[in-house]
Amino acid sequence: MTRAAGLRPLGQVAGTCVYHANRIRGFGPVTGQPGEIFRFHAPIEAVLQSRRKALWRLSNAAEALGADLVTGTRVTHEERESDDPQDRNGGIVEATATGYAVAWEQGPRGKTGPLPVTISAGDYWKLRRGGYAPAGMVMTTIMTACVASRRRIAGELSDVSGMVRAAWQFAEEDIRRQARAVGAAGVVGVSFSTRKWLADPAQLTFKMILTVTGTAIAPLTRDDDHAVAPDERSGLVIAPVRHLA
Repeated sequence: MTRAAGLRPLGQVAGTCVYHANRIRGFGPVTGQPGEIFRFHAPIEAVLQSRRKALWRLSNAAEALGADLVTGTRVTHEERESDDPQDRNGGIVEATATGYAVAWEQGPRGKTGPLPVTISAGDYWKLRRGGYAPAGMVMTTIMTACVASRRRIAGELSDVSGMVRAAWQFAEEDIRRQARAVGAAGVVGVSFSTRKWLADPAQLTFKMILTVTGTAIAPLTRDDDHAVAPDERSGLVIAPVRHLA
């Protein structure tokens, strides 16, 4: 399928970043009334920075191979609290970006270096046949928390359900903002990871980290393989890649 798409495989590439953060342990306290939903910005910045640097290093590794595209790109991260008593609230975030570097057999060379995409070479071929091309990766990490109301009987923790819905809403808004910034008509190859935990049993405080990645796409120009901005009136569609026929 890679050859059928007019691409030449070059090899696996990766980028990593180990980032120190001043506040990792629990990602900060939560104080508030039951039902309140909190979104953390400052503590999650270490996650965002480490992921961006890992992705940048993946692109550099692909460029060294002469790549035009990095298919199947995945970016993951892991937080670790510090064991140093002098760094009680600190820790590190380790991010890793992986993908497969490919180059055009014949065709236009990339103007801005290798473009990482979450989709496979086969799905990239489907996009081109449909008149679309990747406009860039979109990626966001959201952290939310809430203090749940006490329950005496079994049943839904509606406050925690609301926290989860809010996290997804924040993530979708961020993904849409990034996609529109590059003139995208849609986002495909969407994947996500989530982690929820009971941060404080005494206060019944729950926290959640949600990461969403995808590939923004836009219509091709007639004379080359570069994406162009769609009609301003068209809607932005976010879908998993399996929806591509």
